Amino acid sequence: MPDDPTKRSTRRQLIRGDNQQIVPFDGAVHPKVIAEDLCAAPNRDKWISVGDLARLYTGRNLEANRVRVRRQLTKVFNALILVGEFLLYETTRRGEIIRVKLFSSGSDAERRLAQAQLAKMHHRKLVSDEKFALATGILEKAS
Repeated sequence: MPDDPTKRSTRRQLIRGDNQQIVPFDGAVHPKVIAEDLCAAPNRDKWISVGDLARLYTGRNLEANRVRVRRQLTKVFNALILVGEFLLYETTRRGEIIRVKLFSSGSDAERRLAQAQLAKMHHRKLVSDEKFALATGILEKAS
């Protein structure tokens, strides 16, 4: 019986972009899915707020969900470094990430922000020496 309500999936699904790819939406924050979506063409040059990411990947823009997204952003950064992209983020004075963007080589201000961010992440051991070298290569190639 295909219409038996007991046999239906109760998991919600998220439909992405132009190709209508269906991704399981379980309310969890998956760093690789975020990395793929940030690399998509319409998102490359825009700053995206953490609230928007929380709304998209958890269903609601609540403080707890924004915290969950922020916790995963280092994993997103590391996943993007492996594919040759650099994730910039903007923080508040307290160091809380408020929005993210993929690095583009056009702006000197972005380059300075990226270099300062990478140095801080390496100092705090959020990035391994290997990924630090890859990220430095990405920034040098862009200049």
